[in-house]
Amino acid sequence: MSIRSRITVRLDEDHKVIMFRVVGEVDGADIVDTLMKTYESLSEPWQYHRLLDLRRHDGLMHVSHIDDLRCRWQALVGDRVTIPVRGAIITSNALSFARLPSVRKNFTGKQIHTFHSLDEGMDWVQNGILPEFEAEDTPLAAGF
Repeated sequence: MSIRSRITVRLDEDHKVIMFRVVGEVDGADIVDTLMKTYESLSEPWQYHRLLDLRRHDGLMHVSHIDDLRCRWQALVGDRVTIPVRGAIITSNALSFARLPSVRKNFTGKQIHTFHSLDEGMDWVQNGILPEFEAEDTPLAAGF
């Protein structure tokens, strides 16, 4: 049985958390479009913590997709002063862990880290608790 490719979005208004889950072969441009359509539907998207679950994603977000996301996010936010939000990227892809820190500098006002497990990512997003391996100086963090 094949897995149907999809992106699901769950919004927790009480805790100001958006969870994106990507399953199957989904193009990076479609991921960016879904993130931006979700943000554009909110009156103040910069107030939300974010979790992007890529564990079942059978693709890779290219640098051009990440740059597109950065440009579109900046256009949406403009010069507003935003509160620091927490974000988590959940992935088991070693390449994602290795390259995402290099794009982190392009996203300001966000404290975003990569995790192997959904529980660790949720603990960070909801409670601000980093696992020991992330709390060290080892840069396994990324921006989106």
